[in-house]
Amino acid sequence: MANFAMSLASSPSINHPVGLSAGPFCHYHYSNLTKVLRHWQVSESDFRAFVRQFVPAPRLFGEGVRYYAMTHDVTKMLKSHSPCLENRQYVPTANNVIASNRALGVGYPVSALHLGAGQAGWCPPLALDRVGTQDDANAVAVKQIESLLRDKTLPFGQELCLLRGDSSYGKAIFLAPLYDLGDLVPIVRL
Repeated sequence: MANFAMSLASSPSINHPVGLSAGPFCHYHYSNLTKVLRHWQVSESDFRAFVRQFVPAPRLFGEGVRYYAMTHDVTKMLKSHSPCLENRQYVPTANNVIASNRALGVGYPVSALHLGAGQAGWCPPLALDRVGTQDDANAVAVKQIESLLRDKTLPFGQELCLLRGDSSYGKAIFLAPLYDLGDLVPIVRL
């Protein structure tokens, strides 16, 4: 967050968040960020109140049908050099092919629900939750989606929402609980 603020201050001509992150003034210094954010806590309701003012207008189909595009995936936060952190687990990771080397890293799986905003590929996060060692990733995703669409202060429950997912979401444990959300259309690769 601090890097984006510094980038915005140094590059007033940039009009898209992707441009800020690609600029030369947006660099990551863990020690600086931890000093700034050490005591900063944001609740889900505070985050949604902040996001509400930046939610773009819905997209339009050819016949004028309004909709929001969302994506969901479980990503990883690698923490291989932090052996004392609690509840770390093995997560899949991209890996150079080395004989007998497995494509696993140590860290945390993160359930991420994003809004597909605009044509530039920017997908701001709407919900990020760490998947615990005893949690089911599909159940965490369903909880995130239901919570977001049932929040009356956000427009997603009042408009058509298309949820894109890969083949790991083509299961009844994921799709069945979402059936009750009338304005949600999951598009899942089987």
